[in-house]
Amino acid sequence: MRLAGGTLWQSTKVSERGRVLLTGGSARYAEALVARGMEVIAASVTTIAAPEDGGLALALAVAHLREDDWVLLTSANAAHRFADAGPSPVGRIVCVGGATADAALGRGLRVEPVGAEAHGAAAARALLAAAGPRPRVLFPRAVDGRDEAVEILRAGGAVVELVWAYRTRTASRTQADVAAALAALAGGELDVVAFFAPSQVAALVELVGPLGRAALGATARVAIGATTAQALAAAGLAAVAVAAAPEPAALVAAVALARASRRDTT
Repeated sequence: MRLAGGTLWQSTKVSERGRVLLTGGSARYAEALVARGMEVIAASVTTIAAPEDGGLALALAVAHLREDDWVLLTSANAAHRFADAGPSPVGRIVCVGGATADAALGRGLRVEPVGAEAHGAAAARALLAAAGPRPRVLFPRAVDGRDEAVEILRAGGAVVELVWAYRTRTASRTQADVAAALAALAGGELDVVAFFAPSQVAALVELVGPLGRAALGATARVAIGATTAQALAAAGLAAVAVAAAPEPAALVAAVALARASRRDTT
C-alpha cells in the first residue's frame, strides 16, 4: 500500500478488485478497502468554514456547559469545532458513529458509552434513554444539518440548544485531489463512488456539472447511511448499496455489493 500525493491509496490487486472514489470519511475507510485489494482515490469535495458569527455562539454555549449537561456530536467536524470552542469542554458527550467518536477521543474528550448508533435520530433516542427527565442538550452541528434529532430530543422532553458549529462549501475544481477525482470519473476509470454525507452529494453534483452527470450516473454509488442515500435519490442518482453502519467494514461490504450489482448490469 502507498499514499501518493496525499490522495491515492493503492494495492497490488487493483485490476482484480476495482477502483473506488471516496468523497470524504476518515483514513480508516481507505485502509479497509485497500486491505481488500482495492484502489482508492480520496477527494475532499467539500471544505469546512466557520459559521457567520465566527464560532462565537458555540464558544458561549461551551462556556456555560455544566458537568451534567449532554452534548450530541453527529460528525467528526462537529467534534473538532466543539473541542476548539473552549478550554477543556465539559458535559456528557454522545457521538454518532465510530469516526465521530474517534475524533472526539483524539481531542481528549470523554465520550459516553451510548449513541454509537449509525444515525443522529437513533443517537438522540439513546441519549434520552440514558438521561434523566428534561436533560439539557447542546447540539453543535452544520448550518445545513438535518432537524430530525432535534425534534426527537425536544419531543422527549429535552431542552436543546442548537448551535451552528460550521458550514460546508463545495471545494474548488482546481484543488489537486478534486481535479484528479473528476478526471478519473470523466475517463470512466471508477467502479464505485462512496458518499459520506448529503453535502458531499450536492458538492460532487455541482463539481461534475451537467456534462459530467452521465459519467456519475454510470458509476455505482454507495451511501454511508440512509440520510446520504436519501440525498442521492433526491438528486436522481439512487444509491446502488447503502452501508449498514458508518464503519469501515460496513462500507467494504456495501462497495462489494455495488460492484457485484454493476457487473450484473453490464
